[in-house]
Formats: sequence, C-alpha cells, structure tokens
Amino acid sequence: MPFTQNGNRINALGVIDDKSGALLSFYVAQELDLSRYNIGIYLNSHEENGSLYAKDSIRDYARKARYCFVMEPAREDGSMVSTRKGMITYKIEFHGVAAHAGNCPERGRSALVEAANFITEFYKLNDFELEHTFNCAMTRGGSGHNVIADYAALEIEMRYKKTSSVAFFEEHLHRVLNHPFVEGVKSTKTLINEESPMIDEKYLPVIKKVFAQVGEQLNIPIKWVDAGGLSDGNIAASSGCPTIDGLGPTGGNMHAKSEYLEIDSVVPKCNLVVSVINTLLKK
Repeated sequence: MPFTQNGNRINALGVIDDKSGALLSFYVAQELDLSRYNIGIYLNSHEENGSLYAKDSIRDYARKARYCFVMEPAREDGSMVSTRKGMITYKIEFHGVAAHAGNCPERGRSALVEAANFITEFYKLNDFELEHTFNCAMTRGGSGHNVIADYAALEIEMRYKKTSSVAFFEEHLHRVLNHPFVEGVKSTKTLINEESPMIDEKYLPVIKKVFAQVGEQLNIPIKWVDAGGLSDGNIAASSGCPTIDGLGPTGGNMHAKSEYLEIDSVVPKCNLVVSVINTLLKK
C-alpha cells in the first residue's frame, strides 16, 4: 500500500504500529537533557511474533531502568494503556487410531473428534467476569474423508489478568488430557509461549498521577484503557520495572490496509512524554 496523506491523516502499512512510535522515541530523546539522564531506546523487530528471542535482552535492560515507557500506539480516542493481560499458549496433539471409514470405522479412534470435544470443553470455561478467556486455533488433522483421523493438533491460548487463572488453566488442561472423550486417544501438550500480565499496583497510581498533572499543564486530555493484547511492556513489567504503554501517537486500523496516523497527535504526545519523564526523574 503506498504512503498517502489526506488532511490530518496519513495512511501506510505500519505507520501507527509501530513506525511512528519508534520515530517518536528519538524525538523524545532529542528533547531530553542526556547529560543528566541515561536514556535507552530498545527497538525490537519481531515483537509481533511474541519476542521469543528478545525476552532475555528486554528483561536485562528493564532491570536496570527506573521506568519503562512503551511507544506502542495510543488508541483511536487517544487513550494510553495502563494494564495488559497475560498469555499462555500450548500446542495440543491428539493421537488416535486410523481405520477405513467405510469398511471398519468401529476400529478407529478419531483424533479429530477428540480435538472437537477439547475445543468445546474449554469454550465453556470462558469467564468474562474473572477476565480469563480461551481461544483454540490452528486446528488441523486427518488425511482423507475415508480415513478415521489418527492425528490432530491445535493451539490453545488463554488470556488472563489474575495469576490464579494460570493454575485454573493447568488443572483443567491436565484433567482433559488425561481423561479422553474418545477412548483410546492419547494427547500431549507443548508450551509455545507465555507472558505475565502488565499490572503494577504499586507504581501505576504514582505514574498516572504525574500524567494527569502534566496533561493538565499542557492542556492534553489523559485517558487510560486496559488492554487484552500484549506488547513488550509485559516482558519489561515482569522484571519489576514500572511500565506504562500506549505512549505513541494516535491512530488506528492496525495491521490493515487502512492503517492510519493522526498527524496532529505527534507533537503533543512528544511534549507529554518528555514532560512526564522530566517530572518523574526529579522525584
């Protein structure tokens, strides 16, 4: 998709997620007195894929920092992100017994039927009040319509806010995998990725108070949102570093051809972040 500008809006792939945030980081650094502050800018090229190979490096930097500001985009209404859910993802494999679907189906043990029951079992465990939800995807299996499937696989992901939800997930996962719906089917799990929630009950109120004070001084509305998606902010926060997110410019339609950036959000957000950093580091 070509770069286009229509009034206050720029359209381009990645313009808001997260090219503008990366660029804004450098503008912020230019406005700070680097003789007084030791500022680090961390750019990660595979955040969208889960940062599997950057986690240790991010944590190392976060442990050295007083604060971590994540330049992910603000929401379409300008809201910044104060918390993010955690995530745990497993690959589940089902091993059944193949048989001819016409001649001797009774000899088969369908891995696909087991997978289907697995999906519905976890769908019933979605709890929007406790804020843990399950999603099964990447489901595959079977070799032909005339063969009882002896293999199936899927990936299941839980998003959660409370760490107690992890034990809940593991308990139910153990029960379901060890008590098959289809007799004779055996199932295994492999951990793919996990990350704890970005929730800081100790420092978050202090940081939000500073944002409110600075926002009032600069006449910039301050709004917050709790996000279900993850970012590298989750990784930094897991190291104990006070972390705030969504500090990039305003835009929307991320990952789509209609992705856009609101031009007039760039300078105010730069001024806001610079002023907040100066205020926090004086404390």
